[in-house]
Amino acid sequence: MISMREERFYASTIKGVLDAFQNSGFHLGSPSPHNVFLKRLDYVLKLLNSPTKTYNFLPSEITPEIVLTIQVLLRNLRSEFSSNRSHLAGFLTACAHGNIRLALELFRGLLQSRYTNIDEITSRTDWTWQIHQVLKPVMIPNRFFYEESESYVPNVFQLRSKQKSSHFTMLRFLSILTNHNETHGSSFYALPQLITELSNKFHIEDDQKESLDVLLRYGLIESNNRLDEYTDTIDSVRVTNYGSHIFHNLSSAFTYLDLVSTDTALYDSYVCNELTRLALDEYTIWESYNTIKSKRIERVEKRIQKATEFISYLEKEELKEAESYGLTLRERFMPSIRTKFDREIENVRRSASRQKYR
Repeated sequence: MISMREERFYASTIKGVLDAFQNSGFHLGSPSPHNVFLKRLDYVLKLLNSPTKTYNFLPSEITPEIVLTIQVLLRNLRSEFSSNRSHLAGFLTACAHGNIRLALELFRGLLQSRYTNIDEITSRTDWTWQIHQVLKPVMIPNRFFYEESESYVPNVFQLRSKQKSSHFTMLRFLSILTNHNETHGSSFYALPQLITELSNKFHIEDDQKESLDVLLRYGLIESNNRLDEYTDTIDSVRVTNYGSHIFHNLSSAFTYLDLVSTDTALYDSYVCNELTRLALDEYTIWESYNTIKSKRIERVEKRIQKATEFISYLEKEELKEAESYGLTLRERFMPSIRTKFDREIENVRRSASRQKYR
């Protein structure tokens, strides 16, 4: 019996890596991330509720008050994974894309991140995680600034080719595949046709191939032969739940736009300088305070300015492309992103005003 990842097994059957073995196999599907997390949380809560077992796996210096805080946190997390509308459960499930090990790794990063405010979460029994409170701990659990190569979440606005690129190539791929998925179910879309559709209009084939490679590596789309990198041997692709989640939700989320803004190559040097200045101001504020509430709000306002500057830049770039390529309103992304962003900002400000700690 030989066990390996599904896409590696498929590759071996067509490339002859294991041609000395019978290559018929059985595919064992991954369990539901919701059920995995619920069972593990229930198990830990059971241990914590047993006085004879609690201190067998906790450090000796842990006080009963800390144990109580941990129990409240775990019950809150259990409630999140039991809800069909949870931002936390929805994002972890989509991002893991059936990879339970990755889902657990993301969850560990979330809990260990300095951005997760345990005191705030455990202050109320009905605490609900908002999307901006989930994204930052998951995208950069141990860093201050986002860098795509160090994150499980890609930057869909990145310019991929040094010759000629668009900030919206990845979104265009996701848009076509998402619409196809909604009208034709989970059927695959012919890759040559997909590339040709965009090449005939935008003439940036290198950028498209680089974007497809990133989409495959991060699991936003999947190929019919389960390969996780772009090659000419791929016949067709389809969008995953993770790709749909990023297209519909993350690409317009305040925290996502704020984080990727400083990791995106730009065509405008003035905007680049402004984003750098705002990022430096934010870091300076973060370094200068501990629990001062006014400083917390000031830092959030710097992040809002940074994300707003980035959105304004993307709007200008999209307008240029709309004029050059005759794009209709339905083919543009920024009007919808701007509307969702403006709607979320008010919630972000309210959340910042309630928090007393970093």
